[in-house]
Amino acid sequence: MSKTKLYWALQLVGWGCYLFFILSAAICFNIVVSHAILVGMINVLICLTGTHLYRKLLKRNNSDDTFSKKHIILFALAGSISIAFVLCSVNAYLFALNLTIAPERMPLTQYLIFQFLDCYRFLIPWFIFYHGIKFTQQKIENVNIRAESDLLLKTSELQNLKNQLNPHFLFNSLNSIKALTLFDPIQAREATDRLSQLLRMSLDCKDLQVISLQEELALVKEYLALEKIRFDRRLLYDFEIDNIPGEINILPMSLHLLTENAIKHGISKLKSGGKVTVFARKERHNIVFGVRNPGLYQVGCNEGLYNGGGLKTLEKRISLNYGVNGLLEIYNLDDFVIAQITLPLQTCQN
Repeated sequence: MSKTKLYWALQLVGWGCYLFFILSAAICFNIVVSHAILVGMINVLICLTGTHLYRKLLKRNNSDDTFSKKHIILFALAGSISIAFVLCSVNAYLFALNLTIAPERMPLTQYLIFQFLDCYRFLIPWFIFYHGIKFTQQKIENVNIRAESDLLLKTSELQNLKNQLNPHFLFNSLNSIKALTLFDPIQAREATDRLSQLLRMSLDCKDLQVISLQEELALVKEYLALEKIRFDRRLLYDFEIDNIPGEINILPMSLHLLTENAIKHGISKLKSGGKVTVFARKERHNIVFGVRNPGLYQVGCNEGLYNGGGLKTLEKRISLNYGVNGLLEIYNLDDFVIAQITLPLQTCQN
C-alpha cells in the first residue's frame, strides 16, 4: 500500500471512530439521532479537513526537515488548538440551533469550555500519532541514507583505488622509478618512497567517512609528485589554498579523483602538457575546492572523463551527505576546464 493510500485509510478509520463516539454519546444524552448524525458528520468533516490542511502546510514548508523539535511541538499545539477552536465554535452554533444539547443543560460559557476540551482531547492524539509516524519515518530514512552512503563509500573507494592504483598506474610509476635508478638513484629512492606513501595514505582512509582537507591535499601532492616523474616537463602543478577557516572535513578521495581526471584526460592528451592547479577557498558560507587544467570540456564528448562511474559515485555521495547544499560542477573557463566541489562550510567544520 502506498503512503498516500495508507494515510487516507488511517484518516477515515480514525475519524470514523470519532463519529461512532459522537453517535454513542448522543444516544446516552437522548439527542435526536438525525441531529446526532448531522452534528457528527460536520465534526468529522472539520477534523478531516483541518488535519489534512495541517499536513499540506507542513509538507509545503518541509518543516520536519528544516524546523527543530521545539518548532514542531509549537506547530502541533497551534494546529490542534486552531482546529479545536473551529469545532467549538461550530458546535456552539449548533447548540444555539438546538441540534445538540449540553450535559445537564450547563450554561453557554461552561458549554464552550467543555466543548473545547472535549474536541481537543480527540485532536491531540492525532497530532501525536502523525508526528510520531513522521519522526519514525525520518529515523528510518536517515538509517537507510547512512547505509547507502556507506555502500557508496566502499564502491567509490574501490573505484578510486582501481583508477588511481591500477596495474597501469603502477606499471608507469615503476618504469619511471626503474629509469631513474640508471642515472639518478637518489631521485629513484625518493620516488619509491612517494609511491609507498601514496599507497599507505590511500589504504589509511579506506574506512573513513570524512577526511581533513589537509590530509586529502597531502595525498594529492604525493600523487602529483609521482606523475611529475612520468610526465617531466609536460606537467606543472601548484596549489592555491586561500582563506580556509580551521580544519575542514571533506569526502575521502574526492579531490584526488578530480586531480587524477585532470591529468589522465587533460594533461596526457596535450602534446605540450600543461599546468594543473589545485585550489581551495571559502566563498560566503561554503567551502569550494577542485582542480583547474588546460583543455576543453564538451558534454557527451569527453567520454570517461566526467561521465564515468567514479564521478557519478562521487556526485551521489555528495548528494547523500550534503543534500542540495553539496554540488559537483564541471565547466569551461577561457581555455581551462574547472572541476570543483562546493560544500556547506558549517557541515564541513562539524
